[in-house]
Amino acid sequence: MRFPFFSSKATLSLQQAIAPLTFLAGHLPEAERPEIASDAWATLPMATRDDVLRRIYLDIEARVLRRGIGGWADAAAIRSSLRKRFRLDRGIPSRFTVLFAERSAQLFSLFRLFAEEVWQRAGWGNERITSILRDAAAGTPLAALVTLSEEDWNRAFRAWAQLPSREREAATVTAFRRVVERTYRDFVKERGESRARIAAEEAMRAMQESFGPLEGFAGLVSALPESVLSEERITFAPREELAETVTRQAREMKGKDVALFAEAQKLQETIRDLKQANAETEAMTHAQEDFISVVSHQFRTPLSAIRWEAEALLDAAAKDPNLRAVAEAAEVVRNRSVFLVGVLENIFDLLAIESGTFTLHLREGDLGAVILKSCSDFEKEAQRRGMALRCVVSGAVRAAFDSTAIERVVRILLTNALEYSEKGGAVEVGIEPHLHEGGREFIVRVRDEGIGIRAEDRPRIFEKFFRTYNAKTKAPNGAGIALYIAKRIVELHRGTMSVESKGIGTGATFSFSLPEDGSPAGSDQIRVAGATASPVSPTAPEAEVASAAPPPADPLLGT
Repeated sequence: MRFPFFSSKATLSLQQAIAPLTFLAGHLPEAERPEIASDAWATLPMATRDDVLRRIYLDIEARVLRRGIGGWADAAAIRSSLRKRFRLDRGIPSRFTVLFAERSAQLFSLFRLFAEEVWQRAGWGNERITSILRDAAAGTPLAALVTLSEEDWNRAFRAWAQLPSREREAATVTAFRRVVERTYRDFVKERGESRARIAAEEAMRAMQESFGPLEGFAGLVSALPESVLSEERITFAPREELAETVTRQAREMKGKDVALFAEAQKLQETIRDLKQANAETEAMTHAQEDFISVVSHQFRTPLSAIRWEAEALLDAAAKDPNLRAVAEAAEVVRNRSVFLVGVLENIFDLLAIESGTFTLHLREGDLGAVILKSCSDFEKEAQRRGMALRCVVSGAVRAAFDSTAIERVVRILLTNALEYSEKGGAVEVGIEPHLHEGGREFIVRVRDEGIGIRAEDRPRIFEKFFRTYNAKTKAPNGAGIALYIAKRIVELHRGTMSVESKGIGTGATFSFSLPEDGSPAGSDQIRVAGATASPVSPTAPEAEVASAAPPPADPLLGT
């Protein structure tokens, strides 16, 4: 439906509306004067006629200002002069005479047009709209709108005009804000928020296209409720408001230019210092890595020799009761050498992982055989500690993995299980298949009856250099990197590692999973935080696999 926008009784006749155009065009050279065809406009609908008059007037006004004719300083001066000369402020401003209205009258007209644009898009009838006006505009001049007739709008405008001039704009904003809020809320309830927002945007764009340059348009935008066009307000802000904002910000920025320049100089100096410090740090890091690598290699050979000699001395002294003191001393030497060898192996692995040079070669093998071999290697250590070590593996378990690396993981878990358990305890290792959406995998579990882990420590147990308080008490010399290395090796196989424990003194169960197919289909490499794993043909020689993997761990390397 279409709404009668402004009363024909209160607006100018066609000849009265044309008069200011003819007067202003008379200031232009005859060759530049536009043709004002009043006869052709007589049959046009009033809204269309007023839009045509407004466009022609704005064109004439722009030409007059461009030529500097008439002594007017700006558009506002021209319109004020014409308003007084031709009494263009009589009655409700039309779509044309709204150009000459004062700000408060402009705002009244613009709010009315916006409301009617939204009502039209909602498709509501007069009864529904008057109900909204009756509820939302009670106590305001809009309460006079009973039937939305021309007489009602004239009555509302006359009531508004009786208000003190300083109160008119505030009264207009208050009344129409409540009407627009109620209209928008009902629109959302009936059609959904998306359609309501689209209708409001379309109405505002139509308003901006016709009335954007008007002073009152800024009041219309600023007076809209927050729920309407909350994100798009900047799009509809008038050019004058944007220009003022930009000018103000430009002044502020200009005042900060000197300070910013000084800060930029300091920043450049800081960047140069940081680059130099970074280069020095990188050089220091490389030197440190080279030093650790050289020292580790230099220490590993004599430490291994010390270990084997200490074990030989321990075996010999154990057979002679008179050499008990020698046996005890040999055991201390053996344990410390084993610990140091384990620390060196951890350092090798950690450096390789952090530098991105840790490479695994995957091939099909028997995971169960790796588990059994690791248990066999630790059986003597378990007996020495007075503990039971049970390994439960049923038959061959075929999977694609790096056998030496996975053996390293199992050895780390067994070392910790023995280290953090008491004499008389038991450690159990098992493996079982598991089906999931991604395919088949195998889960290896190492369960102990040791010191246990607090609930608040479990999320951090695999962090680099993290050790629980009770672990530090039981084994003060641990470095806190073995579990981190084990988890990274498992992740490189596309597996996961986890821990379960009911708390202090209840033991712990460390588990890790390995997919049956260790390499994703169609992939040549697996990367995990810098490290890589390359699948190897099942026919590749065993020596190639072993040479590329990390060396086996030793007991007592610790977490």
